[in-house]
Amino acid sequence: RNTNEVRHIDVRNLQVNQDVFQRMFGFGSVAISSAGQSDIELTMVRVENPYKIADIIRQHQG
Repeated sequence: RNTNEVRHIDVRNLQVNQDVFQRMFGFGSVAISSAGQSDIELTMVRVENPYKIADIIRQHQG
């Protein structure tokens, strides 16, 4: 088991990815990169309501 953690205040880029099928059924992936990293550091896949998840992260960025 691997665990990656990014503090919400360190999030610099959020990407929500959904193909047509995923959009129809309300799921997708949320990719996160943080300060000091140019590449995607963490990707949550097959999450329900990915835009809502991204909005929640943005609200807690401070």
